[in-house]
Amino acid sequence: MRNYIENYLNEYDFSCPAKQEFLSAYDKIVSDKVSNDLLNQAISMYNESFKCDYKYICNDILSGISTSCGVHVNTANVILFICLSKRLEFYYEQAGYSKQIYKDTIADLMYKTIEDYPKTKVWGWSKPAWFCGFFNLTRFGFDQLQFELITFNEEYHKNCVDLYPESKVITVHLPMTGKKLNADEVPNTFKKAGEFFKQFLKEGPIVFYCKSWLMHSIQLPCLNENSQILKFRNLFEILGEQYYDNNNVLERVFDTTDFSDLSKLPCKTSLQKHYIKVLESGGKAGYAWGIYVYQK
Repeated sequence: MRNYIENYLNEYDFSCPAKQEFLSAYDKIVSDKVSNDLLNQAISMYNESFKCDYKYICNDILSGISTSCGVHVNTANVILFICLSKRLEFYYEQAGYSKQIYKDTIADLMYKTIEDYPKTKVWGWSKPAWFCGFFNLTRFGFDQLQFELITFNEEYHKNCVDLYPESKVITVHLPMTGKKLNADEVPNTFKKAGEFFKQFLKEGPIVFYCKSWLMHSIQLPCLNENSQILKFRNLFEILGEQYYDNNNVLERVFDTTDFSDLSKLPCKTSLQKHYIKVLESGGKAGYAWGIYVYQK
């Protein structure tokens, strides 16, 4: 399994410090009997079925591993799911899903490490339950984006498209991939995902739904016509927007959870400069939601 983990880290271009930390942590886990037994228990559970008890894995097993061998729970989280990904590939083959979809999906283990490290200074991911959507075969990656079926919970009637609160739509996630979003490629990604999800949407329209802080109008003043964020937003018919109760989402803009001293926040990008002005004026970040009709 160590070779498998090392190959994964190399394939997805983890930094040298990240590779060293994960491999060192794995060695600590397997050299401790309790931790090793717990890791093997999780692997055995997932090998038996991808509909296993994820709550037990994410809570009891992960905390047990971390407590017993001293590896940070965030680091143990990523190691555990890299181990499970070996079986996930088999489940994809069994379902007839392509190797490329598998690779785009499993890349999220790397994406979340990229997202978390600047804030926590720990190689890993702090929310293990998030990974479960990929491993229970309900969330899938296509290119830079991720998709899963959700219930619409609204009503929409326009241009011969009828959606009801119980209607199924394909929600769009935008992971922090370490690369800039190319909005010009998104329609083609929607085509790939739309054709894939046809098997689950036997009737009714194929509609993509996105709810994101990137789509809120508060950002429009700092986005020029060539902005990838603006181009992405313009793909959707915006249905509504709201403000957050707090500014936690701005962790993704500033790579920090500390907003106590605005003068210490990085001020390099136009988005950072804009949000510093928003915060200085007592404003908040918000989110908007909208739909993209792929097929009526």
